[in-house]
Amino acid sequence: AGRVHGANSGGSPGDWYNALPPITRLYGTICVCTTIGAQFGLVDLRYIFLSWDLIVRKFQVWRLITPFFFIGKLGLPFMFRLYFLIVYGCQLEKGTYEHRTADYTWMYMCSCAFMLVFSLQPFIPLYFFGSPFVFSLLYLWSRFYPDQQVSIYGVVPLKAFWLPWAFMVITTLMGGNPMEELLGILTGHFYYFMTDLYPRAGGTDWLRTPKFVGEFLAWAKLSGVAVDRASQDRLRQRQQQWGAFRGTARRLND
Repeated sequence: AGRVHGANSGGSPGDWYNALPPITRLYGTICVCTTIGAQFGLVDLRYIFLSWDLIVRKFQVWRLITPFFFIGKLGLPFMFRLYFLIVYGCQLEKGTYEHRTADYTWMYMCSCAFMLVFSLQPFIPLYFFGSPFVFSLLYLWSRFYPDQQVSIYGVVPLKAFWLPWAFMVITTLMGGNPMEELLGILTGHFYYFMTDLYPRAGGTDWLRTPKFVGEFLAWAKLSGVAVDRASQDRLRQRQQQWGAFRGTARRLND
């Protein structure tokens, strides 16, 4: 895997875990718990894989979310995906999206939505999307840090821009199916194009983060979540308006 510094933290494992940025920590924890639960029979994968038929016919809408929580069974591939999530996800959240937690959360939501749309295509026979999603984070990181030097398995040095493509080639050469990597690249590039390349070329930013995302994070008061000041001000204003509305209420017999 590519050697990248920035996710390491000194001290105990608890200190290291608490030092992780909140969104990466939350998603990584869910993925680890899902995999361990599946390994020991506590989570039945039959109830969390993507099935459009069950979503439409039996209204099992949770299947629109749960496929992104499974990044593979315990093993070396799982460890690599978890490594990608922690290292590259941390660099994105602490670097590119620093003090922009609402934007980072919206990127998660958009990427998941893109993959669900892509899953409707017959040439994408996937039932779980945790691995493609993590790979989309890797692709985004490679676009924001294209000249950073990394290495594959500590042997092959290359620039970060080529890292996602290198892993896809390695998967193909080892006889694996590169569909997960390809879907991650397509998703990451689509989001990068719509939010960075296209707006810089003079186009409209169609995927601008909605106000409700920041307001929800401010309302949730998640520990360590940095929410932009405008979202906090809007939430405070709404709370004040609601308080004023309640203060003017009168009982009929008053």
